[in-house]
Amino acid sequence: GDMMQEVFKIQIAGYDIVLSQTEPDNFTVQYGAEIESNLDYGQAAKSIGFCMMHALSCDGKINDEV
Repeated sequence: GDMMQEVFKIQIAGYDIVLSQTEPDNFTVQYGAEIESNLDYGQAAKSIGFCMMHALSCDGKINDEV
């Protein structure tokens, strides 16, 4: 059914990053106020990785100055 189950949650730099799953190949990634839904496995992996690295960058942990 459409039961959304929280799979993973982490907080970086004050931002919550949450991975939820509704069906075997249907994921939702929430990052702060942004929500991306109906992602497949690969899309969700890319999205959560991007969110985590963005939050780390905001926290000054990643050097992204050119």
